[in-house]
Amino acid sequence: MVKVPPLMHRLALKSYIETLSLKNYSLNTIKNYKNHFTAFLNFYSGDRPSEISKENVIKYLLYVRNKKNWSASEQNGTINAIKFFYEKVLNRPKEVYDIPRAKKPFQLPEVYSEEEIMKIINAAKNLKHRCIICAAYAGGMGVGEMVVLKIND
Repeated sequence: MVKVPPLMHRLALKSYIETLSLKNYSLNTIKNYKNHFTAFLNFYSGDRPSEISKENVIKYLLYVRNKKNWSASEQNGTINAIKFFYEKVLNRPKEVYDIPRAKKPFQLPEVYSEEEIMKIINAAKNLKHRCIICAAYAGGMGVGEMVVLKIND
């Protein structure tokens, strides 16, 4: 049987999504914030969202942080989603939660083998496109750098 959230949670969620939309957040951000905020509401299913104390928010954030398989992005997304509700939906002053933000682990970019690079270059049939790919590879440039490249460069 599906558990129906209390009316106060549905109303809070409705206001939450409306505020995100009015502030022109992307659909992906709205989806992510909604998921994090819904999980937060489910954790405190019997409480009014507007009356959940700062201490309880910190307890929830510690619960999320200690949960297995939660990435730095998910932890920070959870903090941002909860802060958005209290600061933007309820118009409360900015709150600082004494929990350090998780840092994303440094990852080296994927390096292609020489054979893979040759396949990419040879896949381009147009000579101009091949030159663009070769120039980008030789110069270690990304798309953003290539599109602003001038003949003088």
